[in-house]
Amino acid sequence: MSTTDLHTQLEPLAEDLANALAERDKATRRADEIKAQIRALLETHGPGDYTAGLHTIKASAARTINTDRVAAAYPPNVHPYLYDLKPSTAKVRAHLGETQLEDFLDTSDLRIALGKGTR
Repeated sequence: MSTTDLHTQLEPLAEDLANALAERDKATRRADEIKAQIRALLETHGPGDYTAGLHTIKASAARTINTDRVAAAYPPNVHPYLYDLKPSTAKVRAHLGETQLEDFLDTSDLRIALGKGTR
């Protein structure tokens, strides 16, 4: 396939993608605004299921462990059983040469992003 043919096939797809992304961004912003309003209404009620006409609003709050507070209260030298040891990717990259590193690299699926055009 020639470069011209490829360009001809990609151009309408890029336009469609740009339009779809713009619509998605607009819809996402509107959904975020509505969620903020709902969050404000439910702030004093907490997590739960709330009937809203034909819909049910599910309000939940993640409870995550604050690892900095845990580390301060349970230092790793005193409580090593609470900690995992795992390789540091930065240190592995620095230690292994590119040839050795190749054995440990995975390749993801292609990610498609739309950039600004030149025209």
